[in-house]
Amino acid sequence: MPTPHRTERLADLLKQETMLFFLTEWEDDRLEGMTITQARLTKDLRILRLYYVVRDAADKEEVELGLSEVRSSLRKVLAGRVSLRFVPEIEFFYDETDDLREKTEKLFSKIHEF
Repeated sequence: MPTPHRTERLADLLKQETMLFFLTEWEDDRLEGMTITQARLTKDLRILRLYYVVRDAADKEEVELGLSEVRSSLRKVLAGRVSLRFVPEIEFFYDETDDLREKTEKLFSKIHEF
């Protein structure tokens, strides 16, 4: 079993390679407003979970369609760039952290009004 530190470093490397792939190789207009915010690997290194945000909430569905189409191509590219025994399966998740932060700030501002 890899150490947690190694798993985090590997997840960061895979995130960087993914962002480089989106910037230089993959051309899909649906993914222009998308940013990868986090990458997490499972302990067994079999699944890479990539979290993303979109610039405009209305584009979320289009981004999801684009990401579903890019999954296999991205995995092949990562296999060529990163030396691993097994290339992890890739899962994309919408990162709701910013949405939650915004809601929390609104709640605190309402509290301070009283």
